[in-house]
Amino acid sequence: MAPKKHVHPRLQWANSELGLSMESVEEIANGLVPCQILNKCCPKVVYMHRLKADARSESESISNYKVLQDALRYMKVAKIIDVPRLAQGRAGACIDLLTWLEKFCKDVAAGKTDGLVLDPRTTGRSTPRHWTPVSSRHPSPPPARMKTPRDEPKPRPSSAPPQAKSPPPAPPAYLAEFATKLTTRPPGSYTRTTAASVARQQAVAATAAHRASLEMSPPVGAHP
Repeated sequence: MAPKKHVHPRLQWANSELGLSMESVEEIANGLVPCQILNKCCPKVVYMHRLKADARSESESISNYKVLQDALRYMKVAKIIDVPRLAQGRAGACIDLLTWLEKFCKDVAAGKTDGLVLDPRTTGRSTPRHWTPVSSRHPSPPPARMKTPRDEPKPRPSSAPPQAKSPPPAPPAYLAEFATKLTTRPPGSYTRTTAASVARQQAVAATAAHRASLEMSPPVGAHP
């Protein structure tokens, strides 16, 4: 009778959770088992349709672990997963991940969910944060367009004859009185008369008279 192969306690727990019969911890290296355990503990938080069930290469295993990391980010769980070592099938990394999953699932079952987001995802695809679903039966009305000066109606030219303009209003009485005083002032009353100005005017007049007399007198030596 062949001796019974020893199975790691963490792997025994994973077998009991999913009803499997794995014998080596390296069998979880493709990432399917961790995602199934987390989805059973917190239903509909893992996008199971994105998993590659027949993952055999390291790149396909990394793709499955990215789905697991996306679910942990959605739940706001600060857990760092050593994806390269897990995808390579390192036994130590696989045991560490199973140990953390066992503790996490037991805490969730005990109600220790402070700060976690356990609401199931209602859609199979991730949607942008700014996107808001709108009911097709009652769609929201389109935003109203702002009016511009071009939208305002232009006034039409009227066929009626132009009306005569009313005369401008009469100026106030004090302005009319001030204008009358300006027009009735004698000339020369706006400037200030000084002795120097009078002497200057007399000199100019004498010079003009002297020039006029020279022009009117005959030249010297001319016969009358």
